[in-house]
Amino acid sequence: MLEVTRRVWQVHEHDLRASGDLFYTWQYDVRWAAQYLRNNGYMKAVDGDRRAPWQLTELGRTVDLSGIGLSSKLKTKHQRPDL
Repeated sequence: MLEVTRRVWQVHEHDLRASGDLFYTWQYDVRWAAQYLRNNGYMKAVDGDRRAPWQLTELGRTVDLSGIGLSSKLKTKHQRPDL
């Protein structure tokens, strides 16, 4: 999580600072996204150790993301920049 949130901050600091409430919730949102990925088989713990870094599964490496996007309701609610 640390590497992911550090990279998001490096790339999107300006967007996050200008995003209203998202500035205060974005790390929480990233954690929920990671939980979703784990629960749905896109990520797994390295060597089965939940404290170890997580990695993409075969499903996570091959899933087609072209149709995935944030809903307009979510964008409006949080005034999210596209991350």
